[in-house]
Amino acid sequence: MIITRRRGVFSKKIKGKWYLLKKNEEETRELNETAGFIWELAKNKVDIKTIIKFFTSKYQIEASKARRDVENFVSQYLKEGFLIRAK
Repeated sequence: MIITRRRGVFSKKIKGKWYLLKKNEEETRELNETAGFIWELAKNKVDIKTIIKFFTSKYQIEASKARRDVENFVSQYLKEGFLIRAK
């Protein structure tokens, strides 16, 4: 699956943390380091397999754990409208 950020979601990195805000909403979302890493990769269209590969390398974790973490993040943020499936 290829994903990217949804238009209308504003993001800013402040002191190493990402903050997200959907257009016309007041509540912000703060991302931890690993979620922020995935968010950075989703700036452009990116395949989940590629994210898992980079995630495994950066955090020195097993591929199965990386896959689970990435898939959970992507699933949640697709559902909440921060990410979209790209073509």
